[in-house]
Amino acid sequence: MVAASLPERRRRRSSKRFRLVLAASLVGGPAAGVACGPLEPSVAASRDAEADPAEAGAAPVVEAAADAPAGPRLRERLSQTGLYTDTAQKVLAVDALAFRPAFPLWSDGAAKERWVRLPPNTTIDTTDPDHWILPVGAQLFKEFSLDGKRLETRLVERVAATGKLEADYWLGAFLWRDDESDADFVEAGASNVRATSHDVPSAEACWSCHIGEPGHALGFTALQLSHELGGLNLATLRAKGLVPSALVDRGVPGDPTARGAVGYLHANCGHCHNENGASWPDTDMVLRVAYGESSVTSARLFTSTVGVATKSFRSSGFSVRIEPGDPDASAVAHRLGTRTDGGAMPPIATKLVDPDGVQRVREWIAELPPRDAGAD
Repeated sequence: MVAASLPERRRRRSSKRFRLVLAASLVGGPAAGVACGPLEPSVAASRDAEADPAEAGAAPVVEAAADAPAGPRLRERLSQTGLYTDTAQKVLAVDALAFRPAFPLWSDGAAKERWVRLPPNTTIDTTDPDHWILPVGAQLFKEFSLDGKRLETRLVERVAATGKLEADYWLGAFLWRDDESDADFVEAGASNVRATSHDVPSAEACWSCHIGEPGHALGFTALQLSHELGGLNLATLRAKGLVPSALVDRGVPGDPTARGAVGYLHANCGHCHNENGASWPDTDMVLRVAYGESSVTSARLFTSTVGVATKSFRSSGFSVRIEPGDPDASAVAHRLGTRTDGGAMPPIATKLVDPDGVQRVREWIAELPPRDAGAD
């Protein structure tokens, strides 16, 4: 029996943990709660013991400075993170740069703001344009609001460069107080926060999605920032010298219908459905677009779904991932449009179907030439 490679072992562990998280969320267990924290020590230690960053395809390990943090740093309150100079008055730090991805993740209608903070005199490692590696000390924030209330602010921070993968990052969610004077890191979790229907993923759920991205940051890539929608984008990053000048804008390919659907799948499904993601061992399906892909029909998102038979699909009655010309017979469209039969996509962190997103995907599928087109 041939031993599995390191990347394959990591994928299997991530997939197993993802299924445990999904099972817990379906029965209302701890995974449905609020906290996004570091991996529990037993999991992190077992991975660190066998992880070789070079073999795993990670960025070259930079030797940590003597005073660099040894691991994730506890953040008890949002006011301790540096996002706001005055949290109660919502005065942002001067180095907090607002950005938005071209294709945002659906969050049940919640409004979101995003910021990145980079330490002085640092740049972003864009060696792999699809998987940026932020410098030590960099922070990514995402703040959720609904019905005029701040609900939570999430943080992804790179805290060290030890080469121990997840141990080098801190992921956390801060739940806003009712008076919005501050927000507290909540590890145990809570559902329907601040009298809304909004839940924030648990620590395990956070890692199940973020583990598929080598830099553990989602939505902050060359492809997602290739836009003119305002805020920090790839052009302004080039102008600031934070990324190489050769990293030109290349967005999602295709006509407007294809671009809207493919970009939606990339943002909402691609973090799990890729070679590093939790879903790969079960589906070997790619639902993300690579920076260098210039044609929809040659993209792996297309070739691994359109006309391809389903594998390990939970819902009955569907045999093809995407049946060109027929969204009703397409498993991907079905999963996007349900939250009730255990076959929802995404399977966690959402309770409501996104009608606009589903419509985009269905319209694209309907426009694809049927497989029997031209047959006698």
